[in-house]
Amino acid sequence: MPIFSVADLRVAFGGVDVVHGVSFGVGPGKTLAIVGESGSGKSVSLLGATGLLPPAASVRGSVLHKGDEILGLGAGARGPPGGGRHRGGGAGPPPPPQNPNKQTPPQGRRRT
Repeated sequence: MPIFSVADLRVAFGGVDVVHGVSFGVGPGKTLAIVGESGSGKSVSLLGATGLLPPAASVRGSVLHKGDEILGLGAGARGPPGGGRHRGGGAGPPPPPQNPNKQTPPQGRRRT
């Protein structure tokens, strides 16, 4: 039985469908990689499934966590991220958009 499963996930912004019927499941102790081209809906799918899209987004489908439906629950009803086990400082701000035709500058600390 999957610990996290998504069935027929559909996401729309302003009446325009951007994710069409995504389904997957992840079993306990397993890892799932979602790969695709830029703009193919990977991030929107996961943000929609976890309830992290802005209110302007319309999200439909079914998202189960340990057998309980979580799609449409507010953040307080879902509990803390990671079920309260998260101890990190968070992911930080998103990276800036990148131009595939330009070289990316090195990241991290500068050595002086």
